[in-house]
Amino acid sequence: MQSTMAFKDRSREGLSYGPWLVGLGAALWGTESAWRIPLNELFDAEVIVFWEHVLILLMFLPLLLPNLGELRKIKISTWSYLLFSGFAGSAVGTIFFTLALKHGNPTVVNVILNIQPVISTLGAFLLFGDRLAPRFFLYAAVAVLAGIFSPWNFPRSLQFRLSAPG
Repeated sequence: MQSTMAFKDRSREGLSYGPWLVGLGAALWGTESAWRIPLNELFDAEVIVFWEHVLILLMFLPLLLPNLGELRKIKISTWSYLLFSGFAGSAVGTIFFTLALKHGNPTVVNVILNIQPVISTLGAFLLFGDRLAPRFFLYAAVAVLAGIFSPWNFPRSLQFRLSAPG
């Protein structure tokens, strides 16, 4: 099945920065609580998330500007999905994450954040019929169990407290 948007094959041009950007994003994902928690004491969550998104846009511009012509090929319905996802999934979700770090247990909040890809993948499977790898459920179960037991020092004395540090 051919995509409606034709992308250039950049593999022949020697541009292979995509995997490096994904790796950088994954590496930075785990560090955001280290700067978000102190910023929570200085600014409201909405302000932090707004400036975070401005910085992301500025860093993305060098990749976007050379390909502006490609944007005209995107359907209106696709733009609506992208805008909804950007607003509901990114902006609102990040505000909730920032507020949870401020008012909740940072360990539990980060565990939930790290289990989120499992939840999203299950949602895509159930809602859109996406295909899953044969061992997805095994790995998802391991990830969820690790997430349940990682915030506590002694798993036998599990206490689900969202307001106390873990």
